[in-house]
Amino acid sequence: MKSIYTLSLGLLAILFSNSIFAKQKATPLLLKKDQATEIVFVSLKPDKIKVFVDEYLPQILPIMSEYKGQFRASFSVTKVKKGDVKEATFSILQWPSIQSFIKIGQDPRVKNLIKLRNNSIANINEANFYKNANDVNQMIRVDRTYELIALSEIKNLQGIVNSLGGVVVANFLHDKNSIGRFKEKSLYLIEWPDTKKIAEFEKAIETSKWSNSVRLRMELRPNP
Repeated sequence: MKSIYTLSLGLLAILFSNSIFAKQKATPLLLKKDQATEIVFVSLKPDKIKVFVDEYLPQILPIMSEYKGQFRASFSVTKVKKGDVKEATFSILQWPSIQSFIKIGQDPRVKNLIKLRNNSIANINEANFYKNANDVNQMIRVDRTYELIALSEIKNLQGIVNSLGGVVVANFLHDKNSIGRFKEKSLYLIEWPDTKKIAEFEKAIETSKWSNSVRLRMELRPNP
């Protein structure tokens, strides 16, 4: 099972800041309800970034495409308010199914890249699979701040967020067949116009009856 964890994920932290997305102010986040969404947290070793970009990515991306794996979004973790997350980047990938992810991990070409990939990574938490509550078609804007929050499903959360000027971009529901160690049952990705609105939402959480249900909160900035 260890080999499954060591496949294609390192690409996330670098892809946005070193690719065609770098000059764009907004990129679409497209997620299908009937596919497997992978949640990844990763940090790269500073002295290995060039090796990762120049040697690993050009080899792994074509293989990932063969298995119809798609990189969807990458965010820098700017602040962890609650939860045990040490990695610097949060990324979203999508696969046709968890089996597609497992199959690429068994590909001999990927196995040959494991050492190169792992030598570039400081920390990683991958293979965390979620289902999407709905199809997602949302623009991710570099001038906005985002939050990833793990909490129990709250009635009218959308309404609460909207009243403060925010948008619930996606709701990820934990897949019972997930391979990774991240076990939060429900994750929300929320877009805010500024950090002031985040503070107002935080105050609303603290004074609500569901304050104790929040297990993870982190602020994010889209890459680049």
